[in-house]
Amino acid sequence: MSSYTNRKGESIEVSPEHLDVALSIYEELSNLSPSKRVSWARHKRMMLEEGFDDSESSEYYRQMIKHERKRRGTLPAKETFADIVVSNKISAVKSAIGEIKEAQLESQADFNKLNRMKKEWTKDIIFVESLERELKKVDWESLSTTEYKPLATDDVPKKYMIACLSDLHYGARVNVEGYTYNTHVFAELLDVYLDKILYECEKNNVEDVYVIGLGDYIEHITMRMTQGFDAELNYSEQVVQVTEHIIRFLSSLSQFVNVEYSAILGNHDRFEGNKNDSVYGDGAVILSNKIIDTFVKYSDSNITFTETEPYHHIVSVSGRNFLFVHGDKTAISRKGILGEQSSLYGVIFDALFAGHIHHFTMREVGDDKYITTFGSFKGSDEYSLKTIGSNTSRSQGIIIVDQDGNYEIKQIKL
Repeated sequence: MSSYTNRKGESIEVSPEHLDVALSIYEELSNLSPSKRVSWARHKRMMLEEGFDDSESSEYYRQMIKHERKRRGTLPAKETFADIVVSNKISAVKSAIGEIKEAQLESQADFNKLNRMKKEWTKDIIFVESLERELKKVDWESLSTTEYKPLATDDVPKKYMIACLSDLHYGARVNVEGYTYNTHVFAELLDVYLDKILYECEKNNVEDVYVIGLGDYIEHITMRMTQGFDAELNYSEQVVQVTEHIIRFLSSLSQFVNVEYSAILGNHDRFEGNKNDSVYGDGAVILSNKIIDTFVKYSDSNITFTETEPYHHIVSVSGRNFLFVHGDKTAISRKGILGEQSSLYGVIFDALFAGHIHHFTMREVGDDKYITTFGSFKGSDEYSLKTIGSNTSRSQGIIIVDQDGNYEIKQIKL
């Protein structure tokens, strides 16, 4: 029988009938979604309606379903959305949304459901049109790199670097008790971070840099009651502009080192403000990734884009295995979490890295094994200072790995 570890840390065995129904519901929800992604909260509710109270919306449960779909041969090939930045393809997206929504409308008899779905349809179309307008404003040619000037030499052994981009909260506007944060401050801090990364690359003779986005790239506008007042930009503007900044950052870095880029979702990235309405794997970082992937494919850059899972990424270098998560869906403070994640993904991890809490922390959980959280660009805001009484500095984090697998975790203050 298949099993998963629930949120209480208990091993739950599920019956073949459970899996049959779970996969059937999964396919039904996937077919109803424009992006083919599934709301796991809704999946759980539908499982309850079918008489199964042993399902969850947790990562462990989702991985079990994914493994079963793969075993049965129902896991589809990964779709590419790389051409989302091409305007005529955005029209195709709008058309696809319309066709799916129309099919849904025809199958619904309830008047209230019809009206609600019409509103959702309108919102989807408005968002895509807004995204298209913002993409057309970007001077894509100016983002291309110049000639490659490697920092690393052959005189000493070369090392690898993993540089994280955690909790950018682009679009947030903060002006409280001496703390200021806005899009201009972010751009300045990103330049500072780039300079410090290049300094560490030269100091450590680094030739290859893995850049990992740990989520919360944008601030959002509807997650909290006051968020619309605390944001400089609307959702589409936040997505496109932060992506433009990241491309400039990657392009500048790639003039001196080989760059491999991946990014995962955070809670602020989700499309829906209410987490209960969110769809698994949908969010700002996914859109950003597709735009960056397109840029990499059609530009003469020294950047490689690597697609990854929505909520976690694994990097293996010099015999070391590192797991990267945002931190909202993984109980990083729980004892034994590194071992649990190793069992979940079938990989023995040496360290787990997260963002989310806006603090740099590091604790040793075994022989040369660590749980680490990196800081944020945003730092303190009114919510952290006045609501939860927390103050934090601005920082990011890097990992330096030599060819023998020795690694060093560093906080980079901004």
